[in-house]
Amino acid sequence: MMRAHTGSFSPRRDRMAYCPFSDAIGSWRGYRGGRAVGANLPAMAVWGAAIVVVIAAGFALLFVGLVVAAPVIGHATWHAYRALVEPAAD
Repeated sequence: MMRAHTGSFSPRRDRMAYCPFSDAIGSWRGYRGGRAVGANLPAMAVWGAAIVVVIAAGFALLFVGLVVAAPVIGHATWHAYRALVEPAAD
């Protein structure tokens, strides 16, 4: 095995198995979302409260409001995150 994190034991613990899916762990190396929250805590608190209010309104409308609210909140959250965190220079 090339790297230790790509292996796993069998359920009976008598053999090692190669697990290629664990190579995705390396993609988290450039994650900087946690730092964005800490650096912008008041704005994140307001945004979190807005999400709670909009989703609660969707529940109050018997989930019909979630058909519109969930995609809009997701889209806006993605753009807010991209505005806060610069892409990693590769």
